[in-house]
Amino acid sequence: MDSTLSQNPQCEGLRQDRYLFNAKVISPTPISYVPRYDPIFNATVVNAGIAHGVTEGAEFAFYVAQEPNPLGTYVVDKATSFYSIMKRAGGLPISGLPSGIVAFQTQTGQGNALRLYVPKPSDRLTSPGRIDKILRAWGRDLRNVKFVDSRHKAHLELSIQENHVVITVRDTKATQHGYYQLPTIEVTWDKLGSFLHKAQSFYRELDRSSVDIDVTKDICVEFYQLQQASSFFEDNEPELWPCSSNLLHDGMIHLVVKEGCSYGVKLTNTGPYDLYPSLFYFDNSDFTRIREWL
Repeated sequence: MDSTLSQNPQCEGLRQDRYLFNAKVISPTPISYVPRYDPIFNATVVNAGIAHGVTEGAEFAFYVAQEPNPLGTYVVDKATSFYSIMKRAGGLPISGLPSGIVAFQTQTGQGNALRLYVPKPSDRLTSPGRIDKILRAWGRDLRNVKFVDSRHKAHLELSIQENHVVITVRDTKATQHGYYQLPTIEVTWDKLGSFLHKAQSFYRELDRSSVDIDVTKDICVEFYQLQQASSFFEDNEPELWPCSSNLLHDGMIHLVVKEGCSYGVKLTNTGPYDLYPSLFYFDNSDFTRIREWL
């Protein structure tokens, strides 16, 4: 079939997520960026910034095509809306960037910390160095982890009991409503590191907020209850249109779901740049479930 520039093919209707023509699922691959030298800043620049979730302190590995080992590690010195200024780790500059070079993010930057509360044991002799023991089990990058002195400030509470750790969700965003009891999670020491790594990713995304006013000031978010209305096109299924006022107030949606009703989000971009949203679904009872829709 010849391509037609005026057409924009897309899937509509029910079950849009079905695989077409028995196609197999392709494993996700890391996002790559093409670094460049910017003479204005006299520095290396990557076209990924705050709008992409890149913050200061994030680390990137630079690779040359077909080479298994990285050329070097670069750290984000300053992140703007849509690009980041890099510096090489250790302060060792290179004379120029070779052709065919790509960059992959290898470490997250400064951002929201995973807040952990570990209560003092009733018998100090039975649990010496409890936080040190947790850190050894973790064995991962701890730049965005913080131990707090109160369970009311924590995302998670960790109680050490012999050969396992009991984890209780204390995040007030989940517990303040009181409509359900979050399950208590129990993990063994050999699985604690993997669990905390997933929890760190979960809360980093859940608590993410942008200080980039240049982007956020131009984005309007609205949330409505919807009702069916006749379509403008013949023989089409009814369309959904708002039938309520905006249910989003002070950054929160207080919603009692009505049976049989549909709801929708309206995003309006009044700025000069084309932006493409990513929507995330979070389940506070399962830190492995972060679903993303682009």
